[in-house]
Amino acid sequence: MTREPSPSPSPDGISLDPGQCLRLMACHSVGRLVYTRHALPAVLPVRYRLVDGGSVQVDQPDEELLRAVTGTVVAFQADQVDPTDGSGWTVTVLGHADAVHPAAATGPPSVSVRIRPEWVSGLRLLPPRPADRPHRPGPPALAPDAARPAEWERRHRTGAERGGEGRCGTAPSER
Repeated sequence: MTREPSPSPSPDGISLDPGQCLRLMACHSVGRLVYTRHALPAVLPVRYRLVDGGSVQVDQPDEELLRAVTGTVVAFQADQVDPTDGSGWTVTVLGHADAVHPAAATGPPSVSVRIRPEWVSGLRLLPPRPADRPHRPGPPALAPDAARPAEWERRHRTGAERGGEGRCGTAPSER
Protein backbone atom coordinates (compact mmCIF):
# COMPACT_ATOMS: atom_id res chain seq x y z
CA MET A 1 0.00 0.00 0.00
CA THR A 2 1.41 3.38 -0.92
CA ARG A 3 0.55 6.94 -0.29
CA GLU A 4 1.61 9.73 -2.55
CA PRO A 5 2.42 13.03 -0.87
CA SER A 6 -0.02 15.88 -1.31
CA PRO A 7 1.03 18.27 -4.07
CA SER A 8 0.90 21.09 -1.53
CA PRO A 9 -0.16 21.54 2.07
CA SER A 10 -3.85 22.24 2.37
CA PRO A 11 -5.00 25.27 4.32
CA ASP A 12 -8.07 23.22 5.25
CA GLY A 13 -6.36 20.25 6.84
CA ILE A 14 -3.48 18.07 7.88
CA SER A 15 -2.38 15.06 5.80
CA LEU A 16 -2.84 11.65 7.40
CA ASP A 17 -0.59 8.64 6.95
CA PRO A 18 -2.13 5.35 5.70
CA GLY A 19 -2.24 3.82 9.19
CA GLN A 20 -4.18 6.79 10.57
CA CYS A 21 -6.54 6.62 7.60
CA LEU A 22 -7.34 2.95 8.15
CA ARG A 23 -7.84 3.44 11.91
CA LEU A 24 -10.38 6.18 11.20
CA MET A 25 -12.17 4.06 8.60
CA ALA A 26 -12.33 1.12 11.02
CA CYS A 27 -14.63 3.17 13.27
CA HIS A 28 -17.30 3.69 10.61
CA SER A 29 -19.47 1.52 8.42
CA VAL A 30 -20.81 3.71 5.59
CA GLY A 31 -18.76 5.09 2.71
CA ARG A 32 -18.93 5.74 -1.02
CA LEU A 33 -17.79 3.33 -3.72
CA VAL A 34 -16.68 5.09 -6.91
CA TYR A 35 -16.61 2.98 -10.07
CA THR A 36 -17.38 3.10 -13.78
CA ARG A 37 -20.88 2.24 -15.02
CA HIS A 38 -21.55 2.32 -18.77
CA ALA A 39 -18.35 4.35 -19.29
CA LEU A 40 -19.50 7.02 -16.80
CA PRO A 41 -18.42 7.59 -13.21
CA ALA A 42 -20.83 6.28 -10.59
CA VAL A 43 -20.87 6.84 -6.84
CA LEU A 44 -22.80 4.51 -4.57
CA PRO A 45 -23.20 4.79 -0.79
CA VAL A 46 -22.43 1.37 0.72
CA ARG A 47 -21.96 -0.33 4.06
CA TYR A 48 -18.41 -1.60 4.50
CA ARG A 49 -15.98 -3.12 6.95
CA LEU A 50 -12.21 -3.44 7.03
CA VAL A 51 -10.81 -6.98 6.80
CA ASP A 52 -7.41 -8.63 6.39
CA GLY A 53 -5.32 -5.71 7.59
CA GLY A 54 -6.98 -2.96 5.63
CA SER A 55 -8.91 -4.36 2.69
CA VAL A 56 -12.32 -2.73 2.28
CA GLN A 57 -15.13 -5.27 2.07
CA VAL A 58 -18.62 -4.45 0.78
CA ASP A 59 -21.02 -7.23 1.67
CA GLN A 60 -24.08 -8.26 -0.34
CA PRO A 61 -23.56 -6.18 -3.50
CA ASP A 62 -26.22 -6.53 -6.18
CA GLU A 63 -25.36 -8.39 -9.39
CA GLU A 64 -24.96 -5.23 -11.47
CA LEU A 65 -22.47 -3.72 -9.02
CA LEU A 66 -20.60 -7.00 -8.77
CA ARG A 67 -20.24 -7.20 -12.57
CA ALA A 68 -19.22 -3.53 -12.84
CA VAL A 69 -16.40 -3.61 -10.27
CA THR A 70 -14.93 -7.13 -10.32
CA GLY A 71 -11.40 -6.98 -11.68
CA THR A 72 -11.35 -3.18 -12.01
CA VAL A 73 -9.70 -0.30 -10.18
CA VAL A 74 -12.17 1.54 -7.95
CA ALA A 75 -12.07 4.33 -5.40
CA PHE A 76 -13.59 4.20 -1.97
CA GLN A 77 -14.18 7.24 0.22
CA ALA A 78 -15.29 7.61 3.82
CA ASP A 79 -15.46 10.66 6.04
CA GLN A 80 -16.86 12.22 9.15
CA VAL A 81 -17.48 15.97 9.17
CA ASP A 82 -18.91 18.07 11.99
CA PRO A 83 -21.77 20.08 10.44
CA THR A 84 -21.33 22.95 12.88
CA ASP A 85 -17.71 23.82 12.18
CA GLY A 86 -16.60 21.64 9.23
CA SER A 87 -13.89 19.83 11.18
CA GLY A 88 -13.38 16.10 10.81
CA TRP A 89 -11.60 13.79 8.39
CA THR A 90 -11.81 12.32 4.92
CA VAL A 91 -10.08 9.20 3.55
CA THR A 92 -9.78 7.90 -0.02
CA VAL A 93 -8.65 4.40 -0.96
CA LEU A 94 -7.80 3.32 -4.51
CA GLY A 95 -7.37 -0.32 -5.40
CA HIS A 96 -8.44 -3.36 -7.38
CA ALA A 97 -11.84 -4.84 -6.58
CA ASP A 98 -12.52 -8.56 -6.62
CA ALA A 99 -15.49 -10.78 -5.86
CA VAL A 100 -15.07 -12.89 -2.74
CA HIS A 101 -17.13 -16.08 -2.48
CA PRO A 102 -16.80 -17.38 1.09
CA ALA A 103 -17.60 -20.97 1.89
CA ALA A 104 -21.24 -20.88 2.96
CA ALA A 105 -21.92 -22.85 6.13
CA THR A 106 -25.69 -22.51 6.02
CA GLY A 107 -28.19 -20.34 4.21
CA PRO A 108 -27.90 -18.76 0.78
CA PRO A 109 -24.40 -18.17 -0.58
CA SER A 110 -23.17 -14.64 -0.02
CA VAL A 111 -20.70 -12.77 -2.14
CA SER A 112 -18.71 -9.68 -1.25
CA VAL A 113 -16.60 -7.14 -3.06
CA ARG A 114 -13.14 -6.72 -1.59
CA ILE A 115 -10.94 -3.73 -2.44
CA ARG A 116 -7.21 -4.26 -1.91
CA PRO A 117 -5.82 -0.82 -1.03
CA GLU A 118 -3.00 0.25 -3.31
CA TRP A 119 -3.15 3.97 -2.56
CA VAL A 120 -4.47 5.52 0.66
CA SER A 121 -4.77 9.23 1.30
CA GLY A 122 -6.44 11.19 4.05
CA LEU A 123 -6.89 14.64 5.49
CA ARG A 124 -7.88 15.91 8.92
CA LEU A 125 -10.21 18.78 8.19
CA LEU A 126 -9.74 21.94 10.20
CA PRO A 127 -12.57 24.37 10.82
CA PRO A 128 -12.26 27.48 8.64
CA ARG A 129 -10.59 30.54 10.12
CA PRO A 130 -13.11 33.21 11.12
CA ALA A 131 -11.94 35.49 8.28
CA ASP A 132 -12.49 32.68 5.72
CA ARG A 133 -15.96 31.79 6.98
CA PRO A 134 -18.85 33.19 4.95
CA HIS A 135 -21.13 35.48 6.92
CA ARG A 136 -24.29 33.67 7.93
CA PRO A 137 -26.26 33.44 11.15
CA GLY A 138 -25.26 30.50 13.25
CA PRO A 139 -22.84 29.40 15.95
CA PRO A 140 -20.37 31.96 17.34
CA ALA A 141 -17.03 32.50 15.59
CA LEU A 142 -14.13 30.20 16.46
CA ALA A 143 -11.23 31.13 18.67
CA PRO A 144 -8.43 33.28 17.18
CA ASP A 145 -6.11 31.57 14.69
CA ALA A 146 -3.42 30.88 17.28
CA ALA A 147 -5.89 28.92 19.45
CA ARG A 148 -7.68 27.09 16.64
CA PRO A 149 -5.12 24.33 15.99
CA ALA A 150 -4.67 23.61 19.73
CA GLU A 151 -8.42 23.48 20.33
CA TRP A 152 -8.93 21.28 17.28
CA GLU A 153 -6.13 18.94 18.33
CA ARG A 154 -7.60 18.67 21.84
CA ARG A 155 -10.99 17.64 20.45
CA HIS A 156 -9.74 15.26 17.75
CA ARG A 157 -6.87 13.31 19.28
CA THR A 158 -7.09 9.53 19.08
CA GLY A 159 -7.30 7.37 22.17
CA ALA A 160 -3.64 6.38 21.78
CA GLU A 161 -2.61 10.04 21.67
CA ARG A 162 -4.57 10.67 24.88
CA GLY A 163 -2.67 7.92 26.65
CA GLY A 164 -5.18 5.11 26.15
CA GLU A 165 -5.95 2.79 23.27
CA GLY A 166 -9.61 3.66 22.93
CA ARG A 167 -11.99 2.36 20.28
CA CYS A 168 -12.68 4.76 17.42
CA GLY A 169 -10.50 7.55 18.76
CA THR A 170 -11.95 7.66 22.26
CA ALA A 171 -10.27 6.86 25.54
CA PRO A 172 -11.80 3.89 27.41
CA SER A 173 -13.17 6.22 30.10
CA GLU A 174 -15.10 8.24 27.46
CA ARG A 175 -17.09 5.28 26.09
